[in-house]
Amino acid sequence: MVEFLFFRHGETDWNLKRIFQGHSDIPLNSTGLSQAQNLADKIKHWKPDVLLSSDLARALQTGLACNQHWNAPVVQSPLLREMNMGKAEGLHRDEVKELVGPGFEKWVSHNPEDESFRFPEGESKEEARARILGFLEKFVKANPQYKRIAVSTHGGVLRRVTHALPGTPIEGVPIPNCVTYRVNWYHDQWHFVPVRERASVVVNHNDSILSFHAIDPHSEQEYHFLPGGLIEPNENAIECVEREALEETGFLVRADSTTLKIREYDFIWNNKHVWCRTHFFKGELVNPYDAPAAVNDAEYNKGVVWIEKDKSSSVFSYHPSIEEVTMELAFQLK
Repeated sequence: MVEFLFFRHGETDWNLKRIFQGHSDIPLNSTGLSQAQNLADKIKHWKPDVLLSSDLARALQTGLACNQHWNAPVVQSPLLREMNMGKAEGLHRDEVKELVGPGFEKWVSHNPEDESFRFPEGESKEEARARILGFLEKFVKANPQYKRIAVSTHGGVLRRVTHALPGTPIEGVPIPNCVTYRVNWYHDQWHFVPVRERASVVVNHNDSILSFHAIDPHSEQEYHFLPGGLIEPNENAIECVEREALEETGFLVRADSTTLKIREYDFIWNNKHVWCRTHFFKGELVNPYDAPAAVNDAEYNKGVVWIEKDKSSSVFSYHPSIEEVTMELAFQLK
């Protein structure tokens, strides 16, 4: 199996003005450069064997920002460029709608019958997909030494790559600047890795970190997890983490929104592989401390455990992103 981490470039002035870029070589603006650095921090522990990048400046700048943490070999290719949008390039979104009329709906559509859509003198959606995936498949076969591959590319490319893959939501996926998605290649097929948007909280009380003991139902591996979980629909990250802390530990917790750190990483739980996009916060107990009571939570939750802060690095070392952010937030707390 070969693991791929795809990410879109940061913001450009044309993104900001809603101008279609295509093959036009537009660099990142100041916001985009900042986004690229933030992305680098979020995914720095993914550690690819090689970084592939579109040769357009906006993608290459974003990829090189991430590669400051990885120091991986870099391969540029025009075959990873955004779709060639022909006469739509350089036009505002409203002008593009005038250019193609009702056909614009086919551009944003996820329906397979609309894959033949192209802007005048541009390439079709299906041609772009064939170009991109064809390049990647040839690269994998020619370079079997690479098992983890990062790809710095474009919004249209991400749409083409993720569209209709097994596991991709039927409505498609959002593609903001610097978004990440995980895709695996095995048995000569592409497989989308589901995204889990979640939140966790680091609560330090008397130099101990609030956690709960958990056992993976499939592997029976033991963990100590920070309180947290899946962000539900119509719920923000703060609401999620405070709800989950109460459900998983029995403690009322107040999370500090100003301490937000986002990390993105792979995790396997109960034999399911997901791409976690976790919002970490530091928090505090709302009420005076009481000994933890029994919690009626999922079967895998084996009870509350307070981890001595000085020992927490080794306890949370099962994942470098979780270990790092736990220690950063724990030692901010008094």
